[in-house]
Amino acid sequence: MGKTLGLLLLLLGLFMIIKSFHPEILHYLIPYSSYIKRSFWGVILVLIGLFMISRNKIWRAIVKIVFVVYLTLYIVLVLNL
Repeated sequence: MGKTLGLLLLLLGLFMIIKSFHPEILHYLIPYSSYIKRSFWGVILVLIGLFMISRNKIWRAIVKIVFVVYLTLYIVLVLNL
């Protein structure tokens, strides 16, 4: 859990740093924001289910990375960081 939280904070921090130098980066995400916001709980439940049924460490790591990236996009688009 610690590595997942660290990866989430790292991605959020990197996005905030990049946005401070290039504020137009959010314009690339705006067309997809409604899709990310509406399908949030469905995607999260699917990823948690995939994580729970998988036994392979590599597959679990891939699911964790997808989870963190999707959660970061959701946080950035909802909070408008």
